[in-house]
Amino acid sequence: MPKRNNEYTFQEIEIADFIFANPAIEPCKIVTGFVSKFQRTERTIWNYYKKALEYNKIRLQKMEEIKEESMSIEQKEAIKNGILSRIEAIAILCDIAKGNARQIGDTLQIPTDADRTRAIQQLAKMEGWEAAREVTINNSFLELMAKASTNK
Repeated sequence: MPKRNNEYTFQEIEIADFIFANPAIEPCKIVTGFVSKFQRTERTIWNYYKKALEYNKIRLQKMEEIKEESMSIEQKEAIKNGILSRIEAIAILCDIAKGNARQIGDTLQIPTDADRTRAIQQLAKMEGWEAAREVTINNSFLELMAKASTNK
């Protein structure tokens, strides 16, 4: 059965999967292992190996495209500018609020109670824990205010 341009044989895909899962193994060891498995010549397996590399390259490109599409505009800009994302900032604040120590250079820094309180306050602002309180004003209050303003 002839193969179309963008199709890969089972052997090529299996070799590609093996290369993808084990990138540190030398190509000659991969080829010799698959020669006995598929009962093909070494030249044929080298051709499969080259096709498998192309297949992996296409696979990695598709994975990068999907990853880029799933990121929001803000996340892309944050990556370009090298600033913290919201999730990273929240993770850092959570560590401080929990009192987790962190290594900075040669010193171990432990957050003080004031640091922890400020971290909790900042988390509350970022997460909306300090939601505005809803105040309901009924008609009797408005009437009372109107009477008070007319009595002056």
